[in-house]
Amino acid sequence: MTPSHSNITLVVITAIVAAVGLVDAIVSGEGDFVAVFGAMVLLLTALLVRTQTSRVRITLRSDLVAWLRRRSASSGEPMDAIADRAVAAYRAQFVSDRDLPSYSRHTSEGDEPVGR
Repeated sequence: MTPSHSNITLVVITAIVAAVGLVDAIVSGEGDFVAVFGAMVLLLTALLVRTQTSRVRITLRSDLVAWLRRRSASSGEPMDAIADRAVAAYRAQFVSDRDLPSYSRHTSEGDEPVGR
């Protein structure tokens, strides 16, 4: 599932604090702290970039979220994959195959396109 706004806010605040620590370590000449705070800034920036995906965020009813959690726990499959499959199955009830755009994907070798 996508991260909540409060979690993103906490990561941004932590990155700002780490950046202030990095600047202070650079000014005071503490090489060890420069390495630690620099690593923190890089890791937090990578986390923020990774969480900002192109996926659309939706709000689900609490009973559906509970179902996703139970299903994920019992199957070991990520909640995202279960939700994607459920939405695709629901959509398939309303859309015929000729209404769907034709996508193609490549084989693992990259030789020939395979229709989906």
